[in-house]
Amino acid sequence: MAVLLLEAGAYQLNSKYLQKKGNVWYFRRRIPQDVRSGYPGRPAGLFFSLQTSDPLVAARSANRSASEQDAYWSSVRSEQPVSAPQARAAALGILKAFDLEPGQSKVYDKYGLEPNEFLMELSQQSGGEDGRIIAEALPPQLRIAADLFYGTPHAPTLGEVRDKHFELGKGPKSERALSQFNSAYDQFVKLSGDQSIDLYKRADANQFVAALVARKCAPMTIKRYVAHDLSP
Repeated sequence: MAVLLLEAGAYQLNSKYLQKKGNVWYFRRRIPQDVRSGYPGRPAGLFFSLQTSDPLVAARSANRSASEQDAYWSSVRSEQPVSAPQARAAALGILKAFDLEPGQSKVYDKYGLEPNEFLMELSQQSGGEDGRIIAEALPPQLRIAADLFYGTPHAPTLGEVRDKHFELGKGPKSERALSQFNSAYDQFVKLSGDQSIDLYKRADANQFVAALVARKCAPMTIKRYVAHDLSP
């Protein structure tokens, strides 16, 4: 069920998977039956705090979490290898399924703990015996999930960079500028996907400009779209 977050005249902003408790937004989503085996001890659904009272920040965070889960579910359902852009999203979805976070191994080490269910999954998926994990035999999404948990650096996705940009208060301030920014971002991601930023090539930028030209966008509009900055 979608939640109405903002209404101004003819404009409405709705977001799925959100629930508000007190002054804090939470993410709530049912886990489909065919992928529930990938969520140890949590058969029905996901429910966790988004740690914000801002509805727009909550909507972006909920969208990112839903995309990660979609990628994870796709990897569970398909016997085909996931694409590079999907692998990182699926990896983050996997960590969430096991109640883990990137870099959290330091906390586990501090208290002498091990994420046993996660390690068992890595062992089974890699074909290891007696709990052994064969890293090179892991599917890419699980290998990335392990790397993220143990703190191995990975380039963020474009969506993560965008969200951090806004969290730092560096996003467009006016409604018109925000609309232009979102339009440029959405069109670029539609063409090239929400990938790790180190995977984008000059060809992606050229393809974006070519698509804008094909749509007969004015030269100044193209210049504005290309000039949007996501630096921290």
